[in-house]
Amino acid sequence: MGGLNSLVRELGKSLLYFQRLFGAIKTSQQRSFSRRRFLLGLLTGLLISACRRQSGLYLLASLTGVFLVACQQGNLPQNSGFQSQEPSSNNCRLVKHDAGETTVCDRPQKVAALSPRALDVMLSLGIQPAGYAEDTLFNFRQFDNPSEQIPYLGERITTQPINLGDRDNPSLETLVLLRPDLIVAVENGHALYEQLSKIAPTLVLENGVGKEFWQRHLQVVAQAFDREEQAKQVIAKHQQQLAKARDRLAPVVATYPRVLPIALTPQIEPISVYSYNSDAAELLEAIGFQLVLLEQYPHREQHQGISPKISVEALSQLDADIIIVLAWDHNNNLDHPQEAVKQRWEQHPILQNLPASREGRVYFVNSDLWGSNIGGPITDELILERLPRLLLPAVEGATKSQ
Repeated sequence: MGGLNSLVRELGKSLLYFQRLFGAIKTSQQRSFSRRRFLLGLLTGLLISACRRQSGLYLLASLTGVFLVACQQGNLPQNSGFQSQEPSSNNCRLVKHDAGETTVCDRPQKVAALSPRALDVMLSLGIQPAGYAEDTLFNFRQFDNPSEQIPYLGERITTQPINLGDRDNPSLETLVLLRPDLIVAVENGHALYEQLSKIAPTLVLENGVGKEFWQRHLQVVAQAFDREEQAKQVIAKHQQQLAKARDRLAPVVATYPRVLPIALTPQIEPISVYSYNSDAAELLEAIGFQLVLLEQYPHREQHQGISPKISVEALSQLDADIIIVLAWDHNNNLDHPQEAVKQRWEQHPILQNLPASREGRVYFVNSDLWGSNIGGPITDELILERLPRLLLPAVEGATKSQ
């Protein structure tokens, strides 16, 4: 009985795995020989592994799975908005990116975005994703309601992208089944570049936050899609939005110039100082605010990318007219962590005694947007839209009280 149970279990595993593999292999006419060899290599490795097991049941189950699913369809959800295309050698571009150079032909139709930052840049150029890896691992197979499932960027998505896992560990198996024409990666792109390139042409964008980085990302993706003119329009639009926000917030800058962005969870400590490492900090400085810095890190340009940790007591020693709290949750259980963080802040005696707290100039926002989880031209646009609504009431209230 034990041997029979083992056979059934292994047969089930093999059926699932080889169904997925053959779903990709059967369309191999659209792929190069090297990619077919990659898929068959995965298959061979599994069979060799099965042969080395101490029981012949594993080999039997694997082989049975192969023959049962060889004629079956692939098992990914259908997304009729995309079709893989045969690349044309007459319209190819050599695109330089952070991991090397990649040849991209025609205009890719099925594009996999392996990061929120990659998605931000793609959407700004009008490129819709066929597959997407969020910063959090979800248990559904497809973003069938992206406006509800993908924070901030989902409202601009018109497709139903396949869920490719999380950005740090995207599912290579699902990518193989998706058969994308192009993959755009950021955070884990270098580590996975060789494997990703065997699945589809891959672009790796430099890992960093702020305008300097996303403009480079924009140029790389725009070149791949032959949309350089559109990229120029995106940058020009950003400059106009920044100038408008600078004009509107000039009274706030004049009255309350010193701003401190910090990141908190509902546990309050440790507190991360985000003056050096967030899109929001860069935008605040560009508008004219003076970012509050730590004594040990007095020059922002020399310490970009760091998020120093401080205690509540150390926070009370910093001179800030305005505090912007970027709220987040360790376990990603809260859709609106700023509400939980605000509640804990208001219950903390030291935090409530800060001058900015007493005068009502502590603002709670979601770190997904204001921190470095996303980042890109759309992120900056959304922050610039929110900043006047967030900060102008402070100076308007001060004017009324005088």
